[in-house]
Amino acid sequence: MIATQSDSDGNTYSIWQQNQMNSCAVASMWMARNLVRQQTMMESEWELAQRFYRAAVNDMFAPLGVDPNGPMCLNPGSFPSDRSSMASTLANTGFKIDHIVRALENDGIIVDVQRRQPNAPPLTMNPRLLGPTTPAIIGVYWNGGGGHAIVVPRMTAAGRVVYLDPWDGNLIEQANSGTYNARYGGQGQIGVIFYLMPDRMCRMP
Repeated sequence: MIATQSDSDGNTYSIWQQNQMNSCAVASMWMARNLVRQQTMMESEWELAQRFYRAAVNDMFAPLGVDPNGPMCLNPGSFPSDRSSMASTLANTGFKIDHIVRALENDGIIVDVQRRQPNAPPLTMNPRLLGPTTPAIIGVYWNGGGGHAIVVPRMTAAGRVVYLDPWDGNLIEQANSGTYNARYGGQGQIGVIFYLMPDRMCRMP
């Protein structure tokens, strides 16, 4: 399901609405892709998302038997907290960083990855790297374990971060502190940021 919401500056966004605790990285990738291209997202596009992100989607989802007909997520509570299986690894840590980068680059998107260093404070957003065609995908590491992928399209005129959360399909604005407080109770810190921009040398489908 796609939800439509506006930020405090009047910009309107489409958000994949999820129904499970852990994020689907593919949903965030597809939202960000459409922001880069300034295209409208449609309910019927999940098969198209699979085609563009075949390496990330098929390689990771196929062994799990996940239905490809919708933007599915995995609940980390249903799996062990270790990496004893493909399912537990994906449910608790999501896609590996290189899966996301490779899939987006193959789709004609330039990716600049910033990672939080051990024992360093959480990452904050750089407003100079955000714009109408240059969104970001962030990786939030929940304080209680597990992770979540969220799209950040921009910062408001008041300097607040705009988050497009695929778990509940909501837009939320918060201070640029490196901490994310979800409406559904989760709290975590930003551990990785994927700043995206179109590759002008590539032909975008």
